[in-house]
Amino acid sequence: MNFKQLEYVLTIYREGTLTKAAEKLFISQPALTQQLQKLEKEIGAPLFDRTTTPLTPTYAGKYYLDIIEKILYQNQQALAWLDDINSLKRGKITLGISDIRSLQFLPVLLPSFRKKYPHIEVEIKEAPALSLSDMVKKGEIDFALMLARRDITDLVFQPLLTEKVLLAVPREFPINAACQECVKKEGFLDLRIVKDEPFILLKRGFRLRNIAYDLFKQYDIMPPIVMKTINVNLSHHMTAAGYGLSFVGEIAASLSTVDPVPCYYPVKGDNCTWELGIAYHPDKYISKAMKAFFAHVEEQVPEILARASLQTKL
Repeated sequence: MNFKQLEYVLTIYREGTLTKAAEKLFISQPALTQQLQKLEKEIGAPLFDRTTTPLTPTYAGKYYLDIIEKILYQNQQALAWLDDINSLKRGKITLGISDIRSLQFLPVLLPSFRKKYPHIEVEIKEAPALSLSDMVKKGEIDFALMLARRDITDLVFQPLLTEKVLLAVPREFPINAACQECVKKEGFLDLRIVKDEPFILLKRGFRLRNIAYDLFKQYDIMPPIVMKTINVNLSHHMTAAGYGLSFVGEIAASLSTVDPVPCYYPVKGDNCTWELGIAYHPDKYISKAMKAFFAHVEEQVPEILARASLQTKL
């Protein structure tokens, strides 16, 4: 029994078939089958039910897989610690991030980080925002750059910045005159001013959608909804195209390439801000490479926020 065999078994379980697992491991299926049979012979029990598709663990297999995950995790932690001996001369970190946030942050963070630490490899795994916490728990990523979530209490969350939610209004809409006057007077936009304007909202499952309906309830309005989408970028681009109003985070607004640029207005409500930060497993060994990346992100936060504030002014 060796670590390679343990990785083989875990990959078979995750991929569901020997064919897919062999492709993932870059070995032939017969070779993988041979290794599995060898291990099963050694422990004296089959690990998978070969009659099912995808393969399902046997009773013994379920227990063995649980132990394998713990062994490989501990081995991963040991290797991470040993990497620190080289004092950042080499290393690797795996960052999980949503595709939306990757566009906002990685062009700012990675080039400057690489200049500082040219021998630290940063592997990026993009995934839906709601999947990032599970990826951290399973050890698929070292940490995630994500929004704070009240329903996740078993991860360490290190806040980096607080992002405001803005209302984007097509630049050619006449209502902008009233919106600008209100913001200059009150410091924020009274949404009753735009109660009859067409809105573009996200579908269920998105925080911006919940914020939108919370604000509508707070201001006792229900404007016409002309479009619903799961694509944050699309809603923003449709606003730029003059189709309707939409809600957007201030950093997304500042880094967007939409043309013409909408007018952005601050809004006031109980849930009109959110915390963005770094989440990692409480038992995770925090390598020097990870600490260096955390520090680098914190260094860049003031610049990101300053740029967001400058580019989203009226």
